[in-house]
Amino acid sequence: MSKLIFSNFSESYLIAIGFILFTATFLGVLCWTLFVQKKSFYVTQSQLPLIQGDYDGRE
Repeated sequence: MSKLIFSNFSESYLIAIGFILFTATFLGVLCWTLFVQKKSFYVTQSQLPLIQGDYDGRE
């Protein structure tokens, strides 16, 4: 199916731009996750399902 769609698609630069935007977004999110955020943020977030009480943390 996709072979038929792309057989008449002559604007290959749009595919390249889309791929570059996707890759840049993916790498940006990956860098943000690994380097920018502090580990304490993720530890706190991982413990949220285990906290008893209301959603705002009150018991």
